[in-house]
Parts: sequence; C-alpha cells; structure tokens
Amino acid sequence: MDLSVDNVGPRFTQIFGDDRLIELETTTATSEELSTLIVDDIVSLNQGRHLIEHQQLELVAADIDKLIAGNVVKIFTLVLVDQYAADHISLQKHYTVGDRSLRSIHHVPRMSSHDLPGNYRLELRVLMTASFANLDSKHQKGIIASFRLEWFDFERDMVDAGRTAPLARGPDLPEVLRKGGSTVEEIGESGRSLANYFSGGKSFFIASYQDSRELIAQFVLVAKQLDKKSVLWTFTDGLQVLGDDQRGARYYYDDDVLTRTKIAPLDLFSYIKSEGKRDTIYLLEDFHYYLTKESMHSSEFVELISMIKSMNSRLQEDGSFIVVLSPTTNLPPEIAPIFEVIRHHLGKSELLYLEKYGTDLTKLVKEGKLKPVVGRNEEIIQCLKVLSKMETNNPLLVGAAGVGKTAVVEGLAQMLAAGNGPKRFINKRVISLNLNSLVSETKYRGEFEQRLEEILDEVRSNADRLIIFIDEIHTLLNLGATEGAAGAGNILKPVLARGEFPCIGATTPEEFDQFIATDQALCRRFQLVTVDEPSAKQTLDILRGIKGVFEEHHQVVISDKSLIICVELAERNLLEQSFPGKAIKMLDSACAAAAFESLDEVKPNFIKHEFERMRGY
Repeated sequence: MDLSVDNVGPRFTQIFGDDRLIELETTTATSEELSTLIVDDIVSLNQGRHLIEHQQLELVAADIDKLIAGNVVKIFTLVLVDQYAADHISLQKHYTVGDRSLRSIHHVPRMSSHDLPGNYRLELRVLMTASFANLDSKHQKGIIASFRLEWFDFERDMVDAGRTAPLARGPDLPEVLRKGGSTVEEIGESGRSLANYFSGGKSFFIASYQDSRELIAQFVLVAKQLDKKSVLWTFTDGLQVLGDDQRGARYYYDDDVLTRTKIAPLDLFSYIKSEGKRDTIYLLEDFHYYLTKESMHSSEFVELISMIKSMNSRLQEDGSFIVVLSPTTNLPPEIAPIFEVIRHHLGKSELLYLEKYGTDLTKLVKEGKLKPVVGRNEEIIQCLKVLSKMETNNPLLVGAAGVGKTAVVEGLAQMLAAGNGPKRFINKRVISLNLNSLVSETKYRGEFEQRLEEILDEVRSNADRLIIFIDEIHTLLNLGATEGAAGAGNILKPVLARGEFPCIGATTPEEFDQFIATDQALCRRFQLVTVDEPSAKQTLDILRGIKGVFEEHHQVVISDKSLIICVELAERNLLEQSFPGKAIKMLDSACAAAAFESLDEVKPNFIKHEFERMRGY
C-alpha cells in the first residue's frame, strides 16, 4: 500500500506539521480499557469539528467491548484515509489487547482545532479471528463483524470532478431532514402516527407517497426516535445508510453489500434474510416495480414471493422492519395479507386517493367549469343543516333521475366557494367520488375494500375540511358484498355512525326502497332530503339562469321563445323523464345542431325541426 500523503490538502498538513504518514506507536491495554482509549482518540481527532455524536461513540465503545468479550478481535486500527483514494492513508494507529504488565498507551495528540478536508474519512478497522470468520452467519448473530466511522462536510461539493458523495450521506433529502429535529415530536402528529405502526407486531409495511423524499425524511426521524437505523434501497444506488444529522459521522456496518449498486430484488431479500442487521428499518423505494408478475420471469416472481413469506420470523428476531415506498398501496394478492398499509402519514398535506378516485367540485367552481344552479336553495340549506348535526349528519338526496340531485351538491360547492355558507363550512372542499374509477382494475378479492379503506382513512384525517358526494350511493353500498368479503355497506356503517365520514349521498326513490330502506342499520345513518321535480314554470326559470353557459359553449344566441319551446316539447313528449333534466338535454341538443350547421341563433322552429328529426331515429 502506498502510504504517502502527497495529495493531502494544505489545511491537513498544517495540523500534523509535515507531509509524511503519521503512524503512532501501538497502544497495548487491557480489554477493560481499550474501548475507552479508542474513543478518547476519536474525540481528539473530532475536536473542533463536532461531527460525531456522543451517542454514536457510546455505540462504538459498546461494540468494541462486545468483540473483545467474544474473543473475536485482538487488534484494532484507527486510520484517517482519503475516501476517493483509499491507498492514501494519513494517520494510522494500532490498538492491541494485552495484560497490565504490557500496558503501553500512546494517545493521538490533542489539537486545539482541526480543519480537515471534507473528503477524509476516519475508519476503525478490526482484525477478526479465523474461528469467527469461519462461523456461519447465523452464529455471528448479535456480534458486529466490522464497523466504520465516517465524517464528511455537507457544505462541500461532494460530487465535483466526477466524485460521488460518501455512502453515509444517502440521497438528497429535503430540509425537514437536514435542519429538522431529532425527535418525532418535531415532525408532529404525522411522525407519531408512523411510529405507532411499528409497535403492532408486523414486520412488513407499504406506505404511499407523492413526494418520496419527504416521506423518507419522516421515516429517518422516526427511526432515530425508535433507536433504529434507516437503510434506503433503490435499484440504481443500492443500499444506503441514512443519517438524521445535518453534519456528522455515520456509524454503520462496513458491509460490501451496503456499497453495491443495482442490487436485484432477489439478492436484496436474500441479503436481508441471511445478513440483515439488527434494529434496522429498510426503506425500499423502487421495489414496487417488481411486485407484479409482468416485471419478472414467473420462477423469479414465485421465488421472491416465497422469500417474503418466509422472512417474518427473522425480521422479528432482529427487531427490524421492511417498508415498501410506493405511489399506491396495491399489492399482489399472494402477499397483501403480510403487509400492513401505512396510511395518513402525510397528515393533511395531500389528498392522494380522493384526488385519484374523485372530482373536486370546489376546484371546478373556482375554475368556472360548473353551470349556475337555479331554484335549489331550499335543498342546499337542508343539506347544510343536516351536515351541521352531531348525529345522523349525512344527507341523502332522494329524487327521480334528472330532477337535479347533483345540481344541489354543485350549488352547495358554489355557495361554499363564494364564502356565503355558515362559517364552519367556508373552507371545506366538496369532492364527488367516482365509482367507476374506484372499481376499475380490482381483479382480486379485497382490492376494492383496500381502496375504500384508504379513502375512508384519508377522509377521517381531513374530516374538518371535506364533504364527500356519492352519486348513485346504492351502487357503492352493494359493492364487494360477496362471500368472504365485508362489502362497502358494512365498511361504511361504523364511520357514518361516528360522524367520521361527512358524506352526501344521492339515489332514486325506487333504489332507496330496494337497497337502503331494507337495511335499517344503514338507513339510520342518513337523513333524507327530498328533491322534487320542478314544475314547467320553475324549469323555464332554470333554463333562463343557465342559457348563458350554453350560448358561450356553442357560440350561438338563444331566444327566450326557444327556451319556452324546449320546456313545452319536453313536457308534452318526454313523459318518462323528469324536469329540468329533459328540457336541458333538449336545449343542449338543439344548440349543438345549430352550431354544426353554422347558425348564429337557435330559433323555436329549428328546435321543433330538430326534435322531430331526432324522434325519427
């Protein structure tokens, strides 16, 4: 090994006074003294830098004692090395276990200050006995094979000239990690919620994210609170040990796997199962890509699933956990029961599932994408009164198809967006749940219920700022009600009873009688708000209120006589349909036909002609 220090920076050479390798005499001490002496020398090198926490040094001392007590290590070496050129060692000191008669102690000189370059690393190397090295890994359990201390400087550019950042730095985490506190309390209820999951007896978890860096930062802080290490796996970077201090030494196991990139999923789980460390939270960020049969050969997928199923006892014995970080929490049915879903870890910052499976009506109001609502103030006020109650506070809009049940909810969203409702409702968002999206691609039993649970959990965490609208609610209540499955109705009953799911439902009288009234327990969770069909005169007022929307959309002019004709024709001919829906549809069709024929105005005769033409089909 080349022990020259030609490339050591000028600041470092000033510390030691020359540019030669400093190899101190070997220190010989009793086993009881040795860990204290090594830590004292580390403190001396660390003086003025404040990079190594006291707690980390306690861990170092405890593990040195453990190795000596197990008759595993007799010789330690403390070295200061350029991590980008491992053959350039600048300081080297040996420690040997001996008896009191051979006691010979030589300390690293204490300097008044140290201004070490950021690329230098302090290592504590160990010489293992042959007997220990030959032991099977399961017999090495509980004894640390080797370890290393690193220091580095966050303020230096660690990636210049093609150099990569030191392993211990981990990924570029957000400010909440670099500046953030050292306890879960400093990241609030979200952190405490995360910590609670790890006390439930499970070893496998899946957590969804919108910003993975933010979520990783929270896990790092939680891991510190639980006195565990955080190890992040990504396919490109391999396993990386994460720290939670903005500057500092990183104490971790010197393991070849922890420096390897592009570790395949099977190799990753094989490593954790056979060589995994104690008290570690493994965060697997890219792993969800491999949890589908399409991503692997069938034999590899079967082997991976089998390995996951067999690892629980090992992880529990180690006090370690595996957390898959994924944009969604969908898992293959073969392993879904093994994983616990970590929900509402982002507190009230995002609505991941509601935005995926719903439509924010309040947002559409602000974007000017909803039609004005006319003549439904009474029903809107009734809904607000029901929502304000302590019990049975879920309105159920009951009315024939086309009478305007959805318009009532849109009118409520418009009222709240304009700041005209009661004070407690002003900042609430009205979100319409899309049942088609919720059910789509749920091929296996339990997938739909899992999605619904995710939505319920998100609503519970944000109940003070949300109102959920479910059109055709009878359809949702009967979903999933197959043999061996709870069904949506049974899932919703408890949260509706506790007032944790502020919800407005809509259904027709026939479907209410058939699906809801027959279930008294479910029926008690709702208070009916009847939405009657408006008269022809009221429908004409509604058309007058919304005609501007159709004029702007179709770029035509609509006369008042045309509106009257729409109402008359609908009333006389479309007996099976209800006002105002049937009149609105007729107006929309006539405007679309006029625009297609490049007409500037929709006239009564044109509407009659278009109606007769449509009846002919």
